[in-house]
Amino acid sequence: MLANPQQILQAGAARPDPASQPILEIDGFSVIFGGTRGRGGLVAVDKVSLNVGSAQTVALVGESGSGKSTLGLAVMRHYLAATGAIRFEAQDIATFDKAQLKAYRRQVQMINQDPYASLSPRMRIRDIIAEPMKAHNMYEGPGERDLEIEKLAAQCGLPAGLLDRFPDALSGGQRQRVAIARALALRPKLVVADEPTSALDVSVQAQILKLLQKLKDEFGVSYLFISHNLAVVRQVADEVVVLLSGKVVERGPTEALFSKPWHPYSRSLIDAIPVPDPDAPFAFNVGQARSSRRALVAGCPFSDRCAFVTEVCKAQMPPLEEKANGQRVACWHADAINLDKK
Repeated sequence: MLANPQQILQAGAARPDPASQPILEIDGFSVIFGGTRGRGGLVAVDKVSLNVGSAQTVALVGESGSGKSTLGLAVMRHYLAATGAIRFEAQDIATFDKAQLKAYRRQVQMINQDPYASLSPRMRIRDIIAEPMKAHNMYEGPGERDLEIEKLAAQCGLPAGLLDRFPDALSGGQRQRVAIARALALRPKLVVADEPTSALDVSVQAQILKLLQKLKDEFGVSYLFISHNLAVVRQVADEVVVLLSGKVVERGPTEALFSKPWHPYSRSLIDAIPVPDPDAPFAFNVGQARSSRRALVAGCPFSDRCAFVTEVCKAQMPPLEEKANGQRVACWHADAINLDKK
């Protein structure tokens, strides 16, 4: 409970059993830009529901404009709900007062996409990592704080010699390690990682993904991992949620979804993953036309590109229905379409 933020939301507090209530619940959550309650506005996130358990990585995937980052920012309470709710440890974050919100932001941190833009060029690395510690009065004095900074830097693969440098003296991968160290400085329970590797070279991406997994094991932290790159997601996620035009079209355990995607859009994303053989054809192809987002509100958001579209797809959004292996899909024709990955 968050009624007493100083007592309950503390770094290093006991973490819930993964099998018990999730630490983050997103329940029928919508974000609308402009208009009033959907009248004349753009629905950026449309009645999304998902859970993140303790020490679990849930990935949000989808093309640009699918609502991934908007949902991530909503978890940070940058956007409030038009419908639905986001609950952290069973409490609606929209109801938090100032003290509760500060306590919440101690437990929920964010790693941004661009390591070049997310760090102040006027601050030394040591001060960047120390800033959240100071804001939340975590340590009694600078000596104790510096020891913790050096320990955290080492855990994130940063040599102690870099701590007194400025960000412009670091490589892209090193800067992202600093951003990760800053996010973990408060010992959060949940980290929202918004495309944390997309601005990095492929070799550096692999190092950062390995680091995130290592830190997950060491700290017991959960990740809401946002990415358009399914090859990256497959390496880190326990569960995948596929978004299109703000709607969930499929979700399920990672390997189950990659082995048997039920939705044609999920299959198209998987087929877009580069393969070593340049002559290998796509196993599954979809049309490229795209209508305006507003025109697709009533039906399935993939109906203007789907090879299997019928009139019902254009007229009505299908509900999420449970399939095998814990997967859920919103497709009128999922059972009739053989989408087994060959």
